[in-house]
Amino acid sequence: VLGLVRAADLDAAIEIQNSGDFGLTGGLHSLDPAEVDRWLDLVEVGNAYVNRHITGAIVQRQPFGGWKRSSVGLGAKAGGPNYVSHLGRWLRNATEDDDYEAQWAEHFSVEHDPAGLFCEANIFRYRPLDRMLLRFEDADPVDLERVRRAAHLCGVELIESDGREESAEELAQRLPGLGVERIRVVGAPVGHRLRTAANASGVHLVEGSVTASGRVELQHYLREQAVSRTLHRFGNLAGGSRSVRP
Repeated sequence: VLGLVRAADLDAAIEIQNSGDFGLTGGLHSLDPAEVDRWLDLVEVGNAYVNRHITGAIVQRQPFGGWKRSSVGLGAKAGGPNYVSHLGRWLRNATEDDDYEAQWAEHFSVEHDPAGLFCEANIFRYRPLDRMLLRFEDADPVDLERVRRAAHLCGVELIESDGREESAEELAQRLPGLGVERIRVVGAPVGHRLRTAANASGVHLVEGSVTASGRVELQHYLREQAVSRTLHRFGNLAGGSRSVRP
């Protein structure tokens, strides 16, 4: 039998909802636009549903995949625009100019609704990680500059660990307390000790090349989120904007 959890207000309910280790789906029923906006700003789930059921995701409308321990690796959503790109390996071109700013402006910082239904908004968007670790040793300065700029563009706090100053064993010991979900590895590969510590802490190691493609590199600093929002109530269109606050 499922128990009923009561909360004093919406913020308390969101705190309860976000307190778990998993974040696959979540839903809210409310006719107050301010409540909906508040919930969408704070909820930690990969698929968020407003004024509708929270099952039955459809490819393209609601690409499926979660946050936190409800995801693996970068958490690319099944049925989403980035899933296939994670099945291959991207190589670095040292002479190519990157397009990070353009890709941020044109793709990652905007909302997408490819289905375009008039009765339901199905928004695909990106949300920044709180913080990320940059681990580097014998790294190309161009790669380091790109990682730092990518994190800044995405609004992600970047914690740095220089392999010349901090051993893998030292970093492994403090890793659980850093509060990071991913480590961007640049230069020399990580050893067994750090890899084991990352696995134990549920931290993903991003070890591929730092490419000039913003569509590839910027994904490492962001989470994917799908928001499905019913735009009608009892058969009547609710009106107002179809967009979801970024």
